[in-house]
Amino acid sequence: MSAVLQLDAVCRSFGSKPVLRGMSLSIEAGEIAVLVGASGSGKTTLLRIVAGLERADTGVVRLRGAVVDGPLARPVAPERRGLGMVFQEHALWPHLTAAENVSAALPRGTPRPDDAARGWLAAVDLAGFEARRPGALSGGQQQRVALARALATGSDLVLLDEPLSSLDEMVRDRLRPLIRDRLRAAGRAALLVSHDRVDAWRMADRIFVLEDGGLAQSGAPADLYRSPATMTVARYMGAAGLVRVTGIGPDRVALAGGGEIACRSTLAAGAAGHAVAHPEGI
Repeated sequence: MSAVLQLDAVCRSFGSKPVLRGMSLSIEAGEIAVLVGASGSGKTTLLRIVAGLERADTGVVRLRGAVVDGPLARPVAPERRGLGMVFQEHALWPHLTAAENVSAALPRGTPRPDDAARGWLAAVDLAGFEARRPGALSGGQQQRVALARALATGSDLVLLDEPLSSLDEMVRDRLRPLIRDRLRAAGRAALLVSHDRVDAWRMADRIFVLEDGGLAQSGAPADLYRSPATMTVARYMGAAGLVRVTGIGPDRVALAGGGEIACRSTLAAGAAGHAVAHPEGI
């Protein structure tokens, strides 16, 4: 597979506050990647730089192999990057109906665009709301219109900033597999920001954990769960407990309170660290 998105050493500061510190990552064609991390860790800023709504201070952003932002390149405008986007502001056209908002995003030449728009709205549980304008929709309904519009673009990369945040849990449970399955069936990539661990677990091929503007760890959800590289990753992935240990040898550690256990470990003999405890491993 080839990378549809690549960031090389991207930095961004606001005033004297660094938000992204040398961020490097790549998203493969057809891959669903989820950015997670504490508030202020740089998730939304990264997404906005990819979208072209913010510029990187240093570093390079490539889409489909072409530089769209970098020190030696003129930045490519957001509307020319060929992306589907859902941001927290929704950014719906207030004078258009829900169906017209979705129709405006369909690829040129789409047969029966009205039917296609209705189909996308039905897919996000908005059948019967086609004629309503954004002002007549709740915040959660507006978010679903924005989601339908992003999915309808046909873009090979979709950017999703908290796309399910305004929805109740029952609707989230229905939409998670729909988004994942629609993207995978079409071979489209997605970069999704979420504070919800369940979103990451159920949708991601790969999770990127951000910490203080840098990348703490990335990998498949199960790999991060079994082998977290930092305390932040361990806590985010739902570690049942963290136990202070000292390395003894290959895959064996001494417990701080006494005794020894076998576990997956890279600690050198005498080195201090923490072991992650999961219920199924005890």
